Amino acid sequence: MVPVTINSPPKPESSEEELSDSQVSNSSEDDDSMEDEPSDSENNNGVVTETEANGIKDEFWARYPSLKMFLSKEMVKEFISEEYILEKGKLIGDNKAKELNEKCEVLFIKEMEHLINKYRFMADVLELLFL
Repeated sequence: MVPVTINSPPKPESSEEELSDSQVSNSSEDDDSMEDEPSDSENNNGVVTETEANGIKDEFWARYPSLKMFLSKEMVKEFISEEYILEKGKLIGDNKAKELNEKCEVLFIKEMEHLINKYRFMADVLELLFL
């Protein structure tokens, strides 16, 4: 069995001059092939691509995670898709989204406090019933 080294740079088989000559000839071929293919800006004619739009969406929702969670869980019902709600949610803008995100955080805290009180009450009732 021959030992194999991983992540080692390949050993050059030719001299540096031959290597640099081949790089020059390859780069001129690359230039020709690049002329045939339109650039990204020519492909989409200045329109935001789907990948760029997804990055913008992700960035927007990364700033307002509580609002996203609220819209995804509370607003999405049988007849409205989550994708549609989140797409529309982006249109409210940063100022309103920030305000709504803060309100969602307050609401989530109140819901947690309510659940804590509810389960403590249930524990008290169960203790009286069964002990």
